[in-house]
Amino acid sequence: LQSFENSERAAASCGLSVVKGWAIFEKRDKPPGTAFVAERYWWNALPVSGTWVDLTPRPAGFPQLLLAEAADEHGLKHRTCLSQDHVKLQTQLLKFRFPDFSLPTRTLP
Repeated sequence: LQSFENSERAAASCGLSVVKGWAIFEKRDKPPGTAFVAERYWWNALPVSGTWVDLTPRPAGFPQLLLAEAADEHGLKHRTCLSQDHVKLQTQLLKFRFPDFSLPTRTLP
């Protein structure tokens, strides 16, 4: 989580460039190789080689991550206020990635 902020911090502190694109996850509730989900995701690239590095921590269940760089800026993340629908989606993503983690029961007003 927090790939956007993590990549921006790494860029500011280490001189890395930010790569904007998508993380692609296989849905485990479907037969292998049949269903995937893409999520907006940012990572970094090393200055000289351009080699991609992802400094965002991942849960143990995701030892590898498939990243796809966006072809253009269309559809990339822009800063917005978090809506109730976004909160629900983020909650589902947390449960998917961290199945043993329980979220607080408090809801937003």
